[in-house]
Amino acid sequence: KHGRGHVRFIRCDNCAKTVPKDKAIKRYKVQNIVAPENISYFTEASVLDGYHLPKIYIKERWCIIGCAIHKKKIGIRSRKDRKNRAPPESVRRRGPRPEGQAPRP
Repeated sequence: KHGRGHVRFIRCDNCAKTVPKDKAIKRYKVQNIVAPENISYFTEASVLDGYHLPKIYIKERWCIIGCAIHKKKIGIRSRKDRKNRAPPESVRRRGPRPEGQAPRP
C-alpha cells in the first residue's frame, strides 16, 4: 500500500469476492459494439462514408491470480517469471491513423 492506509474495496468480476482495490488484478478490454461477422451489414447500411463503429471500454477486475487464470485472461507463468513484478510492455501503434479516423482522447 506504500503508506496509503485504508483503501476502498471492490468486487471480483468472477466470484464477487471483496478485495482491496490496489491488490486486484485489473485489465481493460476494448471491443467493438457489433460482432465482427455483422460489421459489413452496418457499413453497407451507413449513410456516412468512412463511419467507424464505436467501441466498448470495459475494466475487468479479479480478486486473485486464480480467478484471472480461470477466465483465461492471463497466462500461467513459469516459477522464475513469477518473480518479475514489472508491468507488461504496452503495445502502441506508431504512424499515421487510417483516413477518416478521429484522434483518441
